[in-house]
Amino acid sequence: MARRAARGQMSKTLWVPSDLIQRCLADTRVGHQMRVAPGGTLYRQGEVGHDFFLILSGQVRISALGDDGEEVLFDVVDVGGLCGEGAAIDGLPRFSTATATTDVTVLRIDARRLRTIFTADPDLMLAFFRVTALKQRMLAFRLSQIGRSSAEKRIVDLLRYILRSMPDEERDGSLSLTHEQIATLIGASRVTVTRALNKLRAARVVATSAGRVRLIASE
Repeated sequence: MARRAARGQMSKTLWVPSDLIQRCLADTRVGHQMRVAPGGTLYRQGEVGHDFFLILSGQVRISALGDDGEEVLFDVVDVGGLCGEGAAIDGLPRFSTATATTDVTVLRIDARRLRTIFTADPDLMLAFFRVTALKQRMLAFRLSQIGRSSAEKRIVDLLRYILRSMPDEERDGSLSLTHEQIATLIGASRVTVTRALNKLRAARVVATSAGRVRLIASE
């Protein structure tokens, strides 16, 4: 059985509130659950499809191959993450591939059914619009961080930005983010993020424990 999204846990691309996840699971019209083994794909670059995916458990890498054959990592989507919705809605070929890095359970949603679903449940439609807005904000944040300031400042700015985007009832000051996820978000290497977090811990700006990062104070 798929686990519920943990408090404060989020995809670095898009955070889907736990109450929305539960509503999607409760309404069988929204989609159906499926499991993917490590190494399996939800969709591939260049494909045309109508499905997009809400991650219920596990972790998914979003990447693409450039013209030179080099793989570019765009995102690491965790529990509560949404992926593939753009191409599912506009009907154009997918620009990336989604690959399971662990055992993954997703809710598979057919974009062609959204009109019927939203007509029957306008509140659910508004919730999806809110999620889309959050994704646009996160993309804007990522673009604004390219080549700017120190890794330490970018990490603190990232934590502040994500926490401000969360509803009050879900905000407890800590986030479930791996070093790899933070690195992708701020445009740095994993090694750089690890060193920067060590400096921030020593300065008592952040605290880390069991895969969670808590913002203690401003730099």
